[in-house]
Amino acid sequence: MPALMEAMASEVPEVSTTVSGIPELVEDGRTGFLAPERNPVALAQTLKRLLSDMALVARLGRAARQRVLAEFDSGAGQRRNLIAGVAADAGWAPKR
Repeated sequence: MPALMEAMASEVPEVSTTVSGIPELVEDGRTGFLAPERNPVALAQTLKRLLSDMALVARLGRAARQRVLAEFDSGAGQRRNLIAGVAADAGWAPKR
């Protein structure tokens, strides 16, 4: 999945299938599209939809980048861990 993450970080919306852990990374309709496994017609329809709507491509691409940077960027993770550690030391409970 590193290749998917790199593409998402480059604002490229993903089009993939629902195999393996891909649905954990790609949010269908928000950061890209997921087609059912072994369904080339659905995959082709999804690609056709993207090719005909560049505004959609841009919106999904921006959301994909934001997701990767917020959830998977090591720097962001380190910052979240640091903030959580400071909050725990101060006796603050994280908001859920």
